[in-house]
Amino acid sequence: NEIGMEDMRLYKVKISGENIGAVTPIELAQATDAAQVVQDDNMCTYFVRYKQSSNTIRYVGGTSENIWVYCEGDDKSTKISGSYNGTSRAPRFASFGQNENYLLFLSDRSDGSNGPTPVITNLFAMSLDDKLSKVDKPFAKLTNVCDGIGVADLAFDDIQGNVVLRVGADLFFLK
Repeated sequence: NEIGMEDMRLYKVKISGENIGAVTPIELAQATDAAQVVQDDNMCTYFVRYKQSSNTIRYVGGTSENIWVYCEGDDKSTKISGSYNGTSRAPRFASFGQNENYLLFLSDRSDGSNGPTPVITNLFAMSLDDKLSKVDKPFAKLTNVCDGIGVADLAFDDIQGNVVLRVGADLFFLK
């Protein structure tokens, strides 16, 4: 049984408490990047399927990165990056207090004013607190990077609630 793409797997590594260093596989096929959070008493994993083989900006096609969610008890994973045909990647869970939980992610989608055409990669946020469907949830564009270089990576500081973005060789700190 051969497949055309490598089957990537994610693993959790215990870094505190008992059994430090214990490695547990996350049972998702072809997942390359993920954020996990407990929602409605179920562990939910927001993940990217397939790693785009190049860093082509504004890529549209079969291996474009999209964000999916799988929650314990669900029959299958659901694509949550909507009907958008470009790249959405790097899901990160961010909590700013009770009822202020967001999924941060990078995408080359526009803010909607230019239609569905891919543009430069920016930071977006999607609320995880509303009870809307997991598909086509509203999102907010948080950055407006220009000069031809998009956001390459992000990190979220759980303790201080800050976001660090990498744009080219520079790091930007968002409070």
